[in-house]
Amino acid sequence: MFCSPGYICLERGNPNFGMFNADNLLYACLMVIEIITLEGWSDQMYLVRKSNAGHVMFDAYFVIVAMVGAFFVLNLMTAV
Repeated sequence: MFCSPGYICLERGNPNFGMFNADNLLYACLMVIEIITLEGWSDQMYLVRKSNAGHVMFDAYFVIVAMVGAFFVLNLMTAV
C-alpha cells in the first residue's frame, strides 16, 4: 500500500461485516435495494459522508435514490 509522506495509511474492512460496499455488482445492487426499501439508508449515507470528507454530492445521491426508488419504483413493482 502506497502512502504519501506525512500521512498514515490504515487498512480497514467494509462496514456492517463487509455487507456495505460497492466492490462488485452484487453488493452494489444490494446496497441500492436497501436504500430503496428505506431500511437503514441514513446510516449508510452517514458512513459515506464520514469516509468522503462530508461532500454534499453523496448526500444528494442517497436522497434522490431513496425518493425515486421508494415512491416510484417500489410502488410500480408492487402494482405489477
